[in-house]
Amino acid sequence: MVGLVLSVAGGVEIIPTNSTNEISTGNTLRKIGSILLLVGWLACLGLNVLFLFGIRQVWQGDRLLVYFGLASAPFLLVRLIYLLGLCFATNSKIFDTFSPNIWALAFLQVVMECIVFILFSCVGILVPKIKQTTEQDGPGNGSFPDQVTKLGQNSQLEVIP
Repeated sequence: MVGLVLSVAGGVEIIPTNSTNEISTGNTLRKIGSILLLVGWLACLGLNVLFLFGIRQVWQGDRLLVYFGLASAPFLLVRLIYLLGLCFATNSKIFDTFSPNIWALAFLQVVMECIVFILFSCVGILVPKIKQTTEQDGPGNGSFPDQVTKLGQNSQLEVIP
C-alpha cells in the first residue's frame, strides 16, 4: 500500500507546471514507490512458492488460490517492469510518462492487468464454497459457537483433507 501511495503522490508531483523541486521530489517518490511495489511482488511470489512446496498442508479448497497466484505472477511482473521503466528510463520513446507509446501501454499495462483480473475471477468461481454442516454443528460437539455457525462456517475447517 505504501508503494502505491508513493507512486500516486509522485505522479501528482511531476506535472510539468510544477516547480523543478516538486518534479524532482515526485520522481523520487515514484522511484521509491515502484521499488516498494517490486519488493511486495517478490514477497507475494515467495509466499506462493512456499505454499506450493507445502501444498499438502493447504486446505484442499484453497489449493487453486496457490496455483492461480503463481500463474498471475509473470503477468504482474510484466506490469511492474513497465512501471519501473516509466520511473527509471529517461529519454525513452517507449517509457515516456507524458506521451506513452500506446501499444506498449496497452500490452504491458492494460492487457496484463486484465489477464490477472480474469485469473482471479476464475479462481473465485472455481473455489468451493464453505458449506454449513447441520449434523456436525451445534453446542457440545466441539464445534464453533452458534453465532459463527450461522455465518456458514464449516466445523471441519480445522481438518486439512
